Amino acid sequence: MSVYYKPTMGRRYTMDKSGRKLTNDIVKRLQLELGAYMRQLREARGLTQRQLAGLVGVTDNHISDIENGVRKMSPERYEQFAKQLGVDRSEFGKRILLHYDPFTYKMLYPGSKKVDAILSMIPERITEALKDVE
Repeated sequence: MSVYYKPTMGRRYTMDKSGRKLTNDIVKRLQLELGAYMRQLREARGLTQRQLAGLVGVTDNHISDIENGVRKMSPERYEQFAKQLGVDRSEFGKRILLHYDPFTYKMLYPGSKKVDAILSMIPERITEALKDVE
């Protein structure tokens, strides 16, 4: 079995060749965690969704979707979000990578207990398939 990412309506799911969603629940949970983090940062700055949207150049519905785990941030806006939310862009980038691509995060930052916990939730068949790729 090969594991690859297939874009589907702006979302990325880990899928096998048959097109079955293998980790949709994990992906959703990670997006919700990042959305909660974004909401916490926005509220700490005293910004409404509409205000942040205006500063970053998106709609307030876009901000709502990110905070509710429905949509991912566009990579070209990461730096704008970090600046407007008042966080270090490197730390913000690490946080996004952790939630959007834990496999790459683990490769770049080995030994993270959070990543190990996330990856331990992935079904065994994916873990086995990844060993074949290495």
